[in-house]
Amino acid sequence: MESPYTQYFRTNWVPGDGDIPHLTSLIQKHSGFVDDIDSQIRALTEARKARVNFIEEHSAMLSPVRRLPDDLLSTVFLAFSIHPSYYESASTLSRSHPSVIISHVCQRWRLLALTTPSLWSRILVALPTYPTVQTLSPMYPATKYDITRDAVRRWEARMGQIQEIVGVWLSRSREHPLIVLFAASDDYQAPRAPPPVEDGDNKDTVDPFFNGFSERLSSLVGLLRNASHRWRKAHLSLELNRGNRGSELLPLLDIPTQDVPLLEALRLCLTGGDQMAVTPVLPPTYATGLLKAPTLRMLSLCRIREGLETLAGHWEFLTELEFDGYSGEGMTSTGTALYFSLAEAFALLKRCPNLVRCDLAVVKIESWLSNIANWASNSVDYGPDGVTLPRLQDLAFRVSVPGNGFASALQLPSLRTLSFIENADSDDLYLHPAPPPEDSDTSPLAEWIQCFGNQLSKCQFNYVRLTQSALEYCLERLPRLVSLRLDGSGIYFFNSSPYYGTQTRLEPAVLNDQLWEKLIPRPTLEEETVDSSQSCWCPRLEEIHISGTLGGSTFVADSLLRFIISRRNRTSGLAMIRKVKVAFGTPETMDIRKELEARKVDLEDFDLNITYPTPIRLVSHSLL
Repeated sequence: MESPYTQYFRTNWVPGDGDIPHLTSLIQKHSGFVDDIDSQIRALTEARKARVNFIEEHSAMLSPVRRLPDDLLSTVFLAFSIHPSYYESASTLSRSHPSVIISHVCQRWRLLALTTPSLWSRILVALPTYPTVQTLSPMYPATKYDITRDAVRRWEARMGQIQEIVGVWLSRSREHPLIVLFAASDDYQAPRAPPPVEDGDNKDTVDPFFNGFSERLSSLVGLLRNASHRWRKAHLSLELNRGNRGSELLPLLDIPTQDVPLLEALRLCLTGGDQMAVTPVLPPTYATGLLKAPTLRMLSLCRIREGLETLAGHWEFLTELEFDGYSGEGMTSTGTALYFSLAEAFALLKRCPNLVRCDLAVVKIESWLSNIANWASNSVDYGPDGVTLPRLQDLAFRVSVPGNGFASALQLPSLRTLSFIENADSDDLYLHPAPPPEDSDTSPLAEWIQCFGNQLSKCQFNYVRLTQSALEYCLERLPRLVSLRLDGSGIYFFNSSPYYGTQTRLEPAVLNDQLWEKLIPRPTLEEETVDSSQSCWCPRLEEIHISGTLGGSTFVADSLLRFIISRRNRTSGLAMIRKVKVAFGTPETMDIRKELEARKVDLEDFDLNITYPTPIRLVSHSLL
């Protein structure tokens, strides 16, 4: 665009008095042009918006979803509503619930959603804790009562909303079987700040809040209790502090068997304690009706305080069982502490002949004592025939590995997954130190691998509980293994534990170069031809996960790199590794993924997850 002043652009030229009117005129003239163009742009934008809306409205009519029949569309709704990602971000009692979102899209979807009972059949309720003076900040001592009263009113309003929405869910689900997840506490601590209220001649202070607490909790519990005939799965997480003093939560445990005719899966997590009661919080026969449900096949019990023999149930019908053992407060009738020992675990398995999946937290009694020099003293009478579980496919033990002939006493022809999961909490390991590493001739884990290693496709264990030779003994006997997880937890406690007694200390296993070489087919270079006659450990391995909760894995990255290269070679005659997850305990020295790419390794459909410790941040001293 031409201008008589072009030569002065981007210079420090100062216009003279005669140039100023001319410049002003040019600016006004072209400002008018700009205003006209802006008007045209706005008009064109509106015209374009109208055209786009026209296209979108007509394109929506061609959407394949519109042509789906109601039965298929409701199936899509159901798949969306039960997607795992929903439970991580939303609550049943929320506008973000998928069923609520679906019902607000359009008239057809709303009508279909409201007439699809399965969309409303999952009742997830986590009640808010009751506010107390003790939870308040000490900043406002003179107004604690007023602040507490406000919090109680909001709690009561929230409870009313929850009850109303639960009622809506129950109504919309009609007679469809329910999945109920309920978490609540009967813990009530009366505020200590309210002014005295005299009740007739009674000069004691009357708690003005308890009735509201009890009524609202009882009302909601009653709503769920009345729908128990529709329970298909139930997860009850209850904190019982007044079990012997009329807890509002007890009706959920007193349901008779005939009122749960559809119950297939039950998880019970009961916590809390009544410090004012001499007798246990719950009677020995609690939850008998639930445990004896005629269709119950899956049972999960969090830590309990009573002996397992006090729980009545149809153990012989169970196909899935989880048991977390006994809580620290549990006592036997003779006053001794309760431990879910090897003997009890063996007896429990014997009572459950139809198990397909089993997960037990077994404690060696010696692990809770100060002297662990005699770990082999926990003997069990397995009888002449042991136990046969013909359908068991997945078996997991937590806390400890059952030994002393436990594995040899079991007949498990269908076992494919075997996991030994130890508590990696550092405080627990310090207070109850782990035993020293063991050789293959004394290790309980080696006994399990010897008995069942040939049939396993998935295995998990803590390798630092073994010596180097014992670890090699186990890996060599897993020919059909597809998925392997090696945990490296607790090694530092082996070296610092004061409880070894006179026992000779053995060094724990490490994932050194020599061990990795035995997992790699020969030769290892990708450009050479692999001799398929050369065997290596775990030839069918497709997934490997190595973690070190209390320190990480300390082998060098080069060993892992060579392993991946060899196992991603399609000409090796072995299964291709598909997933590798490793938590290193040493600083990063190599970008393994970039190195694989540089060597042109086939990474299609390959999942690689490598983590390293966060570097220590260097902090400068203050100059002030």
